[in-house]
Amino acid sequence: MQRRPGLFIGAMLALAIMFAASADKETTPPPRVPQHMLDATLKVRAGVIIPPLPWIENGRPTAGWQYGSGVMASESEMITAAHVIYSRGEICKNIEVEVRGEHASRVWVDAKVLSSDKTLDIAVLRLDVKVRKWAELDLASGVGPGDAVWVVGCPSALAPVATLGWVAAYQDSSGMLSPYWLSGNCIYFGNSGGPVFDANSGKVVGTLLAGTGAPNVSLWVPLSLSRFLIQAEIKSLPRLNKK
Repeated sequence: MQRRPGLFIGAMLALAIMFAASADKETTPPPRVPQHMLDATLKVRAGVIIPPLPWIENGRPTAGWQYGSGVMASESEMITAAHVIYSRGEICKNIEVEVRGEHASRVWVDAKVLSSDKTLDIAVLRLDVKVRKWAELDLASGVGPGDAVWVVGCPSALAPVATLGWVAAYQDSSGMLSPYWLSGNCIYFGNSGGPVFDANSGKVVGTLLAGTGAPNVSLWVPLSLSRFLIQAEIKSLPRLNKK
């Protein structure tokens, strides 16, 4: 039987390429969270009045905090969700943001509401201090189905946590919810108001509205819907023409 060296060499070459591809697939590390996304995401808390519990006799209203997340859009302005700073239909009187102080310490500073829109679930705050790190905004929000996004928030008032997911679909306004994007990101209590980053550009394209109760499903509002409100309060942002 006559051997065909060309066929043998071709088979060996194909096997070598296959094993190399398999090795590359196994050793390729998972995507790393860009540090600027974590640095720009901060905790927000708003003072609320907790009504007395009906099953406790002689109960009295008590003061407490509700927690959420936000993203710095300039050295002193932050974007968060309106429902983070509202309680019982009104803006909370005491709103604070946790910033990084000297020697990696954490301090709470006062924040003032510059503007808010409950329909779009957006609020712009101004801190009493200036920070050194903030995120770049994409007010056109050019992401669509199939695009990868990072959702960052401070679950249970802890340090910022990022989860990677893919945009699924856009939903029009329904009931009490504003129009929103649906994506496959895992979120937790306390993430509300946190930023949604375009994984390609690294810019903020939305703010987290809510979860759905199902794992790895989140709803978020694109910044394009509230771009003129944001531009009116954050003067350092580039202007977008009204269409």
